[in-house]
Amino acid sequence: MSAVALLKLQRAGFTDPQVEALAEYLDTQAATRADLLEFKGDLRAEIAELRAELKGDIAELRTELKGDIAELRTEISKVRTEVGELRTEIASVRSDMRALEQRMTIKLGSMLVAAIAIVSALIKLL
Repeated sequence: MSAVALLKLQRAGFTDPQVEALAEYLDTQAATRADLLEFKGDLRAEIAELRAELKGDIAELRTELKGDIAELRTEISKVRTEVGELRTEIASVRSDMRALEQRMTIKLGSMLVAAIAIVSALIKLL
């Protein structure tokens, strides 16, 4: 509080202890305000630092994720290729089984004809 302000208070009828108490209160308030402004500045600096750190961390994570995604795409491509190969093999096995089924049908048919011929011959002989 300035000396002029103190004189004005005394002239207005404030006692010396009242003026001193008011001056101390105003000084305390001014100091508190200065402390708050300093704290505010420190807090802003810390927030800016945290933002910078977070931006760096986010950029690092993006890079890692892009790498992981690329690896997964490669793996998916390999799996798709393997699935295609398996489908080709399954189709080949099915084709082989159909051919085997046809050959077995022909052999069993000829065996039945032979068996019928043998049974007919035995019936005629007996």
